[in-house]
Amino acid sequence: MRRASAGAILGVALLAVDPVFAQAQPSAEDKTKPAQPQSSADDKSRPQVAQAQPMPSITVEGKREEFRTEATSSATRTDTPLRDIPQFINTVPEALIRSQNATQLSDALRNVPGISYAAAEGGTQANQVFYLRGFPAGGDLFLDSIRDIGEYNRDLFATESVEVLKGPSSLMFGRGSTGGVINQVSKVAGLMPLQEVGLTLGSFDQKRLEADVNVRTGGSSALRIAALGEDSGSYRYPQDVKRLGVAPSFRLGIGEKTEMLLSLFYLKTEDVTDYGQPSLSPAVTGTGMFAMPPVSPRNYYGYANHDYTDHETTIGTFRIEHRFTGDMAIRNTLRLANYKRQVEATIATLRATDINGAPLTPATPLANLVVTRNHDGGRTRDNDDDAIINQTELVSKFSASRRAPTAIAPCTEGRGAPVPCAPPCPKRTATS
Repeated sequence: MRRASAGAILGVALLAVDPVFAQAQPSAEDKTKPAQPQSSADDKSRPQVAQAQPMPSITVEGKREEFRTEATSSATRTDTPLRDIPQFINTVPEALIRSQNATQLSDALRNVPGISYAAAEGGTQANQVFYLRGFPAGGDLFLDSIRDIGEYNRDLFATESVEVLKGPSSLMFGRGSTGGVINQVSKVAGLMPLQEVGLTLGSFDQKRLEADVNVRTGGSSALRIAALGEDSGSYRYPQDVKRLGVAPSFRLGIGEKTEMLLSLFYLKTEDVTDYGQPSLSPAVTGTGMFAMPPVSPRNYYGYANHDYTDHETTIGTFRIEHRFTGDMAIRNTLRLANYKRQVEATIATLRATDINGAPLTPATPLANLVVTRNHDGGRTRDNDDDAIINQTELVSKFSASRRAPTAIAPCTEGRGAPVPCAPPCPKRTATS
């Protein structure tokens, strides 16, 4: 037999392989065409997947709670965009108050730069002592643009928002300090229905319940009631906080030429007076400076059953507003308020001698120090103050060149005088 040469075998092999290369290497013309899916017997046996059909569109409508405020009507007494006010204004809106679960005015003001806090000294047991831009703001606290002269711990259960005007504001709010104005805007009735209940449980036996209900009573009238109940503890034994509040409001003629508002604010608080812990004198520290004692911050040095701070605040407001035309309106607000305060306190100080009668030195053991507790009658307070305020405002808009300025003529008349209680003054019963 004749053997095949190596060249012939290679030639046959190339002929067999050549069609494979033809399929694996498409021509330039094939490269320009879109790739066609290849099907096999297995693909034909598989169930065909239906093509995706477009889903119908869904439109969601709602109101997003934002922290930004575009205009104010209480801080300037007229509905004015903030960009048109030549004064710095910080607004803490309801959305921010709710998101932080702020319960007191001091909590909301932590969002405002330029606010500082001071200790409640000299018998001032309203522990919300504010300084605005370095100036005391005790006389510059307003409720719905009317001065709130009461000395009590302000709660936010009936507050819609908080506004802070920085700088002198006597043009709009009368005599005040250089720092500015802190104004609380109350929750009032509206035409939108509302039913809310909130429960807060926290550390140190915190228990707080709030409710807010708004009911439409007619085509242009509504009733709203905000209520509060709290019974909480504190990291400072035996400090506890008890609050009871209710704030109903009724509006009539909403959106009409004549609108009336009748509202009531009632808040009762019961706290334990706390003047803190006695400090170590320079004779004990040896450094020439005072220092805090190395004891637990929970230690209380007063008389828990005899020291208390009770406030009871009642504020009634009647407001009527009439719009003569679209550019002129008159508004009158009458407010009657009563502020009651009862305080008893104990001052704890470090005695100058130890338990053995020896003078204190840096070497005196801590166990030999003696604390004197003085139930100081000079810091006892029993106040019953009344206030009557009437405020009338005439607002007019008029066109001038390309702008429409707003003129306002406010007139405020107020009278407040302390009403001393007839002895013996009523006091809360204390047990030993």
